[in-house]
Amino acid sequence: MRTLACSALVLVTGLMPVAVVHAAPFPAGPLGSSSQSTYLLPSMTGVALTPLLTVGDAAGNGYRMAGIPDGLGAFDNGDGSFTLLMNHELGASAGAVHAHGATGAFVSEWVIDKSTLTVLSGRDQIQTVNLLNTSTGQYQPAINATLTRLCSADLPAPTAFFNPGSGLGTSTRFFMNGEETSGGRAFVHTVTGADAGQSYEFAALGHAAWENVVARPTADDRTVVLGTDDTHPNGDAANAKGRVYVYFGDKQSTGTDLEKAGLTNGTTWAIKVNGAAIEDRSATANFGLDADGKASFSLVDDGSGTNFLRPEDITWDTQNPDRAYFVTTDGLDDADPASRTSRLWRITLNDVNDPAAGVVIELLIDGRQPGQPQMMDNLTVAADGTVLIQEDVGNTARLGKVWRYDPNTKTTVEVAAHDPARFLLGASGFLTQDEESSGIIDVTALFDGVAGYDTGTYQYFLLDVQAHYALTDPALVEGGQLLLMAVQAVPEPGSLSLMAAMLGFTLYGARRKR
Repeated sequence: MRTLACSALVLVTGLMPVAVVHAAPFPAGPLGSSSQSTYLLPSMTGVALTPLLTVGDAAGNGYRMAGIPDGLGAFDNGDGSFTLLMNHELGASAGAVHAHGATGAFVSEWVIDKSTLTVLSGRDQIQTVNLLNTSTGQYQPAINATLTRLCSADLPAPTAFFNPGSGLGTSTRFFMNGEETSGGRAFVHTVTGADAGQSYEFAALGHAAWENVVARPTADDRTVVLGTDDTHPNGDAANAKGRVYVYFGDKQSTGTDLEKAGLTNGTTWAIKVNGAAIEDRSATANFGLDADGKASFSLVDDGSGTNFLRPEDITWDTQNPDRAYFVTTDGLDDADPASRTSRLWRITLNDVNDPAAGVVIELLIDGRQPGQPQMMDNLTVAADGTVLIQEDVGNTARLGKVWRYDPNTKTTVEVAAHDPARFLLGASGFLTQDEESSGIIDVTALFDGVAGYDTGTYQYFLLDVQAHYALTDPALVEGGQLLLMAVQAVPEPGSLSLMAAMLGFTLYGARRKR
């Protein structure tokens, strides 16, 4: 009976890492179109992964998946399939010549069957790249426009660029990303309507080494876009390196889709935390954080701002329309925690219509603490408000991991890690120790009501793996894989109390039977 009591107590106090699985997460039978087994493995019960496609594999129409997959976006086709958009983070001279006329980074587009996860077709999403002519103020098609290192991505909800209350904006869907290189450009890629396949430079945002650009999904006449400059300041507080930007534009009733979306008439502001020019690795990050890890910051458009320790992915909260999360990668902390500090931050805008109203910043995860994620790179916020975080630990012996952070309980749990048989030096199936997962998005709603999926028990996420080993086929460049991950949902706070009460009753009964 002591064993029963101990097990029940562990379940109550460790609800995040210990899952009670009620049903299979995926339909029975072969799934996906991958020639290889999953590159990521579950780290806890209640987690399952299945591969959809591996670099070199072909969709039903013969289109092959190329390497360095990164940011993703997905939408329902209404016919039992969904469309997936995928960034490929290639350098300017890498890979094949694609539909827009150049080598380098590109976006692929896939149609995938929901029931079987079979990849039905694929193609190049970008057909034409349109750049702003600064002399005329007009966009014009670029001949053989080379793109480089498209990293994270955002497929904003339709309400990001259309306010049904006022009728301002456009219902056209855009896939957003940017070039992660010095002086990089941000882009919006048209994915629906008559203009689908046309890509436009988001010139009003400005230039930086863009990790991601994400639009506020809430319906409003104001268009708000967040962007992160994936640059490490390395002690440089004088120049713009590693800043977090906020763009404010206004939706229109006339003009091009880009103009109606409010993506041409806005201004870009930088975050400045308590006047600090640079983040450091101290407990307060040089920001004067209070005991709760909070500080105030202002938005400035005077060329100043705070340089963070390499800000990477950023995403809007699903619980609060004025709140967002972002991570700073810095470096791997394993050898010397004092010298590298990866962090998870949360920011809240006080008034989206008034940049001068300022904001609040909060430190949620500090990589200096033991057992925390390292070199956090990509993230998404699930529909329930939990945050899924992906590591990029570089070319090291540490296996890159996927984590879930619960802002209600302020707890972090590892949910998946890369396969040691492929990514540990000396393993039988060794590919490389330079691996990372990326591009994670919540797609639970896509599988709601589809036979074989249990969206009442599990959350579903699409994500990819970048396996940085060279392939002999120059069109493919490097290894990688697209996967679907099921993670048992975190119980609602109320159900936690109920579960604890029920387990307490079970304990009482068990002890009474002694």
